Amino acid sequence: MNQSAAANFQKACNISSVFVGVSPPKIIADPFGSADENSLEPFGLNYDNLANLVETGLLRYELNEWREIWRFFVTHRVVFDHAGQSFWFLAEGADNSSIPSLLPTLRLTGPSFSQIGTELRSVVNMEVSEEYIAKLAGWLKERNTRLYRAVGKSGNQGQLVEPAV
Repeated sequence: MNQSAAANFQKACNISSVFVGVSPPKIIADPFGSADENSLEPFGLNYDNLANLVETGLLRYELNEWREIWRFFVTHRVVFDHAGQSFWFLAEGADNSSIPSLLPTLRLTGPSFSQIGTELRSVVNMEVSEEYIAKLAGWLKERNTRLYRAVGKSGNQGQLVEPAV
């Protein structure tokens, strides 16, 4: 891997998430637009940089691949990893007990990591992009879902992430 690909991969890791039972790690591009139309450029990942990661074998070829997040994830505070930190979603305003937990609730689109990228991500030191997280929180709020950052070692307490204004 050359230095350019390594730098691009670091940027991708810094805005990537891993959901238990939903693999592989992915970049949620929805709040910004289509990944193949330079929507991730504010994070140093324009189309050419993403294509470089695909050619290097670190990302899957479909830059707008989607995944469903099940209602259980947003009603039971299931923790997920985002750039090495713990977060969770929490749905608002619905009587969650009357809704089957296996129904999909969120469709997330964006680049997904390849098997090699997934393995390499596990050894990369990541830093959360607060700009990315604030924009993601705003997008989720529009969908009646809040984003929380786990606080403390157990992650039982959370801090609400404020949306970008």
